[in-house]
Amino acid sequence: MKNKNWLLIGGATGLFLLFNLFSGKIVLADDCVFQISDDRVEAVLEKMIGEKLERIIERRLAETDQDIQKDDEEIEKLEAELAEMEELSAKELLTDESSYVNKVVINEVMPNPLSDKSEWIELYNNTDQDISLENWFIFGTNFVFIEGQIINAGEYLLIDLESSSQLTNTGEKIILKDSLGAEVSSVEWKNAKKGESWARKPNGVYEWVLDPTPGGENIFLEPEDPTEEQTNTNPQTTFQFNDIIINELLPNPVGSDTGSEWIELYNSTDQEIYFDGWTMRDTSKVRHVFPSDFSVPAKEYRYFLPKFSLNNSGEEKVTLFDPTGKIIDEVNYSDAPEGESWARNKDGEFNWTKILTPEEENRFEEEAEQEQEGGELKKYPSLILSEVLSNPDGVDSGKEWIEIFNPQIEAIQLDDWKIENGSGKKYLLSGEVKAGDYFVVNLKAGDFSLRNTDEELKLIDPNGERVDQISIEGIAPSGKSFAQAKGGDWRWTRYLTPGQENRFNQLPKIKISVPKRLYPGEYGIFDASKTKDADGDKLKFAWIWEEDKKSYQAKTRRKFEEKGNYKIILKVNDGTDEVEKNFRVKVSDFPKEEVRVIGLLPNPVGVDSGREKIVFKNNSDKNIDLLNWQLALGGGEGNLSVRKINKPIIIKAGEVFELYSGDGCRFSLNNSGGIVELRYPDGKEADQVEYSKEKIEEGESYVLVGENWIWKKEKEDQLAGEKEQRRNEEKNELISSSEEATWRWWEVTHNQLEGICEGVERLSYDNWKDRNAAYFRFLKFKIND
Repeated sequence: MKNKNWLLIGGATGLFLLFNLFSGKIVLADDCVFQISDDRVEAVLEKMIGEKLERIIERRLAETDQDIQKDDEEIEKLEAELAEMEELSAKELLTDESSYVNKVVINEVMPNPLSDKSEWIELYNNTDQDISLENWFIFGTNFVFIEGQIINAGEYLLIDLESSSQLTNTGEKIILKDSLGAEVSSVEWKNAKKGESWARKPNGVYEWVLDPTPGGENIFLEPEDPTEEQTNTNPQTTFQFNDIIINELLPNPVGSDTGSEWIELYNSTDQEIYFDGWTMRDTSKVRHVFPSDFSVPAKEYRYFLPKFSLNNSGEEKVTLFDPTGKIIDEVNYSDAPEGESWARNKDGEFNWTKILTPEEENRFEEEAEQEQEGGELKKYPSLILSEVLSNPDGVDSGKEWIEIFNPQIEAIQLDDWKIENGSGKKYLLSGEVKAGDYFVVNLKAGDFSLRNTDEELKLIDPNGERVDQISIEGIAPSGKSFAQAKGGDWRWTRYLTPGQENRFNQLPKIKISVPKRLYPGEYGIFDASKTKDADGDKLKFAWIWEEDKKSYQAKTRRKFEEKGNYKIILKVNDGTDEVEKNFRVKVSDFPKEEVRVIGLLPNPVGVDSGREKIVFKNNSDKNIDLLNWQLALGGGEGNLSVRKINKPIIIKAGEVFELYSGDGCRFSLNNSGGIVELRYPDGKEADQVEYSKEKIEEGESYVLVGENWIWKKEKEDQLAGEKEQRRNEEKNELISSSEEATWRWWEVTHNQLEGICEGVERLSYDNWKDRNAAYFRFLKFKIND
């Protein structure tokens, strides 16, 4: 250590202290890179510290006034030394901040799952780059990330904890640490609620969510409000083992594995099954959450790209779960050969095969050889239609093309292969498409062409069997190709890539804020202004309400006149693609909260403006926000003036709040009597107080004591002091003139006769510049006196 006055003490518990031998000051040093494990050295240091502290205490007790100046000098020296030590500690001793802070965050945690489900932790990559998590770990659990584990840019990573008791329900803190042990993100909770997740909001604050969103964006609604609408539902509510079969896997494709691994499912039932709530995980416990619109038709195949990486070597296990967490199928394999798939045969057994058949019945080399020897038709491997340009810029003739991709590990001759268009015309192919490569069919001007509207293409092998097929619905945009994205979906793209891997515009990432609660007749704010587009494209928004009402603003408001469940659609267009999000909001009758008026001050001492107040008490067992509640005031029924509370005012359960006029609601109370009615945001009465008196004196309050209302006057000495101050105001110098702030007014005066400050009224908390100016003027006058 550079500073000889400081000692670093480290014990077996991992607690580190910095001890100043000169001053006796002890500083806690978290996560220090040094560690002294010798117990004998520690014992000696503890004894030295004890003796030093005793001497310091004895000296302080015996200290005289003559020592004050020396003490001041010593304090200045110690403060300088401490500042030097803190700077040194930050640079050389402490390593508690990672370069990944705010880049990878713990986004959602499930500490107390339902009995048939497991605990999990969700991470989010808040950057535009993939981040390696190799050798990272989560302190507070036994989870360590495996070799090669990454979290993709802007995506979520779901961690399924093997044990169901790693996270404490009564309260715990977990810390995500990088490979150097530095903290990246942390989260702490207390009293985990059954089936609710502890979710991170965009501002970094966490709260309990009744509807968890593992692997997806957190949505914060009231517990009774449903989250994103599930437009497709399964008529079948329970599933049996092997209703859905893991039929084929490609763990080790030719070339790069990233984005090329796939898993094929087969629906063995007689009805289409939607995968809302379904998940799949591998040996690393990383979980793939299926999109709610993913489905497999009855007796058909469908493949997808998993969010986890399949092992190329060693043991691997892939497990499929239904929405209840029941295992529907499970597959094991080891040491995957390059370019071969792990496929299920007709007997239900798995074998490696070089014939890849995504979304088709599995085939094996032995079967192909037997069929050929028996004189049966030759079976051809699968090819894929990959990209189509049907409406090039300018004249179409001679510029249209179709791209084919070969996913096999062997080259395929295209002689006698055909492409058929929606008109039934066929285009004969020739040439060779290499293994793992693309082949572009440039359509010459002639009889075969592609329609710009509602076109259909089929790829047919020499046996006349359809190998692949696509439908292009609607009008083809000029200059854009129709291309297959990872996962099998087709999209329009402005990036034409004939003979190369398809490239796409990055879709906008919708981020929405919706009202936590909605009541009839009350406006709710719907905000999508934080939606991001990685390409920087200008975004257009369309909110579509029921009755086909629309709004084209990123942030809009909507009022629902009646209670019920309302469907809302948000469409975001970046000029190339349109992303749609569907969800529902629930409009409920306003709950009857137990808020009562328990006090009134109609005639405060002095000027009434800004000093009149109404006192409320929250008699319920939960916090209540008075935002949008109403006050109806006046001299009698039918003649009430309604004022809305226009700022958030949180009254905690069982507590009292004093509302001054102008502090979120400007009102005036009659000095001769009247009615004060508290109303819910829907205008219905919550409480009413009627008061009257022949003469309401200054400072006299009308308060509820038990079940009786009484007039109560402030203490006489307090009133006398206030009146005396008012009488002396004419001899006081005004330091800062009265001003209207956002919610309150304030005034500072200086008594020139006695040289003291008087009349410091409620300083405005939202006008700090004026407040500070007044304070320093007061100090200046006081010093001059």
